[in-house]
Amino acid sequence: MPNRGGNVETRKHLWDFPSKNDIIRIIAFPLNSHSKQSDIQLVDSIEQDTLIYKIDTDPKSSGAPVFFNSALVAVHNQSEIKDNADEGTVIFSILAYILSHRVESLRSFCRAIHAQPSNVQIQKDTSRHFLQFASKQSCSNQLVKSGVISALLKTCQSCWNEPDTNTAALESLVWLCRWSKKKIQK
Repeated sequence: MPNRGGNVETRKHLWDFPSKNDIIRIIAFPLNSHSKQSDIQLVDSIEQDTLIYKIDTDPKSSGAPVFFNSALVAVHNQSEIKDNADEGTVIFSILAYILSHRVESLRSFCRAIHAQPSNVQIQKDTSRHFLQFASKQSCSNQLVKSGVISALLKTCQSCWNEPDTNTAALESLVWLCRWSKKKIQK
């Protein structure tokens, strides 16, 4: 799945995204009820990464999915009601938030490789971890942003006589090269 995180203005052209007066559907499970409640509403506005709409939802409906043309576009927030309007956090900003934590997590693995080049177990475990991400190729962009390439090269340099460790590091680099080649060809 491509990275669809980020600001609404720069990403909404990638999806069929609602604009003012488009119809959205919110599916909630009201408190003390097992039946779902589906509300159809018009979009009032989009402010930064927030979808604003007029709706009368159950007080416990925060977290309900918001759909437009059967695609998830936001998650309903039960925040302070502004002029009889509710809001949903746009899915792009949620994805960007999640991905930013993944990048930071990957950076910590990179720091471990650089900090302890003689610790073969850290090099081996981290290289295998990177290989799991690199082989999927859906996370390649986050790997590159995290500095994984220099960490993998450091592993190859410091563990040159450890075939298990180097194999995972080299395979990860090959996967990242394949991803880069595909990206250049587009």
